[in-house]
Amino acid sequence: MSTLTLRIITAVILAVGFLAVLFFAPVIYAAAFLSFALLIAITEWAGFAGWKPWPGRTIYALVAAAVMLASWQQPEPQSLLLPALAVAAIMWALALVALLSWTRRIAKPVVVISGLLFLLPAWLTAERLILAGSDGPVLLFLLFWIVAAADIGAYFTGKALGKHKLLPRVSPGKTIEGLIGGLISAAIAACLGHYLLDWALPQAALLGVSVGMASVVGDLTVSLFKRNAGLKDSGKILPGHGGVLDRIDGVVAALPLYTVLLSWFGKLPPLIMV
Repeated sequence: MSTLTLRIITAVILAVGFLAVLFFAPVIYAAAFLSFALLIAITEWAGFAGWKPWPGRTIYALVAAAVMLASWQQPEPQSLLLPALAVAAIMWALALVALLSWTRRIAKPVVVISGLLFLLPAWLTAERLILAGSDGPVLLFLLFWIVAAADIGAYFTGKALGKHKLLPRVSPGKTIEGLIGGLISAAIAACLGHYLLDWALPQAALLGVSVGMASVVGDLTVSLFKRNAGLKDSGKILPGHGGVLDRIDGVVAALPLYTVLLSWFGKLPPLIMV
């Protein structure tokens, strides 16, 4: 079986399972599913620091779980969203600078702290979206839909037309042509998705391009940390794909910007307005 076939089979199984939980299970199960996925990703991130499953990765995951539980038990958890978005904005801005200027090894303490500051705000934002009333599952689905479209569009455009490398020091396989194809695919996916929430096509196109670009930054950032650690994949749990983090890196980066844009477009209820 080819790697592409294995990737497709795994992706289909994941998509069916994710959609089943998102749209047919009680919302608390969807929230728990997201939390579990983020904890796996956090454990994988600990591998970028060279930590073994015990005790390093386990303790790292337990610290993250404690923060998640404390956030969940806040009497007004929506009040944490704005600080989380601010942290995410700072971290992804720094990540973009690092992508453009990386020349030396990233220190282990920076790797460890970065993982929590990248992933925990994304978890909080995802939880607020999933709990955003009846539109919550649709909002989260649209994000995954747009990021997947950007990823697929970039892959096939890069394979067919890719000639100019995007950031060869970080990810030698990515090309400028692939980036453009991915952004066009993301814009088309968002425009198709506008029927679900009845927003204007210009808004949908802007959302698609913005989310697509953010997802590329997330993908490249995780690639940077993997290359810094001498790893090809973040894990081995998903056949043909690597780890959970390899599959959600774009979503993690896009979540904060996606939430802000949805708020700007008036598509979020008062619970999570920023």
